[in-house]
Amino acid sequence: MKKTIVSMIILATAVFLLPLSSEAAQLNFYDIDTLSSQEKEAIIKEKPSISSEYEQYTIVYQKDSAGDGTDEHTDLGGSFGQGNSGKALKSTTQSALPKAGELDHANLLLYGSGVIAISLFTLYKRKKYSKLLLVILIPASIGTRSMTVLAAGESLIPTETISLSKGEVKSIEPTVIKGYTYVGYFPVGQTNPPKGDSTIIVRYVDGNNNELHGSQIITGTIGENYDASTEKYVLAIPGYTLNEAKLPVNVTGMFEEKEQTVTYEYEKEADKEGKVTIHYLNTDGVAIMPPDSLSGEIGQAFHVEKKEIPNFLFKHAEGEFDGVFSLEETTIKLYYTDEVKINIHYINKSTKEPLMLNSLNYYADYLRPELSDIDDYYYTSSYNGKTYSSGSVVSSDQVTVKAGTEYILPKEIRFLITKPDGQTMDSFIFPKVIVTSEGGWIAGIYSYSNYLYFSERPEYIPENYKGTADQLEINVTYEVSYITIAIPEP
Repeated sequence: MKKTIVSMIILATAVFLLPLSSEAAQLNFYDIDTLSSQEKEAIIKEKPSISSEYEQYTIVYQKDSAGDGTDEHTDLGGSFGQGNSGKALKSTTQSALPKAGELDHANLLLYGSGVIAISLFTLYKRKKYSKLLLVILIPASIGTRSMTVLAAGESLIPTETISLSKGEVKSIEPTVIKGYTYVGYFPVGQTNPPKGDSTIIVRYVDGNNNELHGSQIITGTIGENYDASTEKYVLAIPGYTLNEAKLPVNVTGMFEEKEQTVTYEYEKEADKEGKVTIHYLNTDGVAIMPPDSLSGEIGQAFHVEKKEIPNFLFKHAEGEFDGVFSLEETTIKLYYTDEVKINIHYINKSTKEPLMLNSLNYYADYLRPELSDIDDYYYTSSYNGKTYSSGSVVSSDQVTVKAGTEYILPKEIRFLITKPDGQTMDSFIFPKVIVTSEGGWIAGIYSYSNYLYFSERPEYIPENYKGTADQLEINVTYEVSYITIAIPEP
């Protein structure tokens, strides 16, 4: 029983002894013509610098022209391989001697393997521990590490291994291979990627690399992804626009050991001009003259003037007369008309209120029954022949003339008393004299007119009864009244 326990302890020690050997890097030797384009781009054209950070290193050579070199390869620096002595090595065999720095690794491997073999034999002899044997073998096999050559093609010479202490970096001389010239190297299979914090600096500049805004900092762990394409980092800077043609290629990526910079370039908006187009249209939307245009720096103010167009008058606009130039073109439409409205108004000379034709109403009762049809009398306009019943309020008249032309209205407009048969009268003589309550005698009345007693005087005539149609609307007002025909008492 004691022997069994001792054997198990020895076996466990051996299993864990194997991985405790020093770290090693595998060196592979390849012709550059067998590499992919990506691998060629990764070539470091310096002497190989080997560290425990990578599992493998590819040492790259290029075939010389025919007739050059020897049939052997030679280690120039004594850093690895049998070529430590500077002697030539055959390219078809690998050295049987341990490589430089590799003795401890080999011895540990040999001793550990021997101890495992003895312990396994002991356990095997005691069959009741055969299941324990299986349990120990499984983790032991998992603990071993394999190295895979990633480059395509066959190695020019046998693969070599160089032992390294943890964190150690060795600079070695490249092996000389007959018929080949050393080009460079590149590491493969990073085993211990660096960890820690890293930063991304996001800059905002103009076309001359001048800072437009304070930089932003993105922090994260090396190996993790970052994204500088979000709204948080793509800023809107007043007076500038992002140059879409020069967006940085590294807006997204991975944090690296070295600090990285993402640079957004902006264009000054003032370097671009804004445009305002002014269209001149009639009321039907048809152009009456070629459009005008204004231009200026983005953000600069503009003002649009209403243009005087012969025989047209400005009516209204679509768009603002004042504004600022912007990246988008601004369109303003100015509408013009070639018609002028002349409004003719009639008011009572005394009250200044709209004219009411009611002179007959005051005397109708006195004229009955002599004039039984007095209620059928009405009034007729001397201007346009319109008729109005007694007691009507006269509405305004309107005429349309062409813009820019001369117009003229009558100096006098009358509203004539009209009999039922259509006969108009400047004055209406009553069939009998009417004695008023004040004792006066009324023999008749005159029709309505802006002239008193039908006499022309300047003050009776509207000032703008004639003129130039230079406004959208022109208002002409006639002050109208009527007078009685009175006679003194006998």
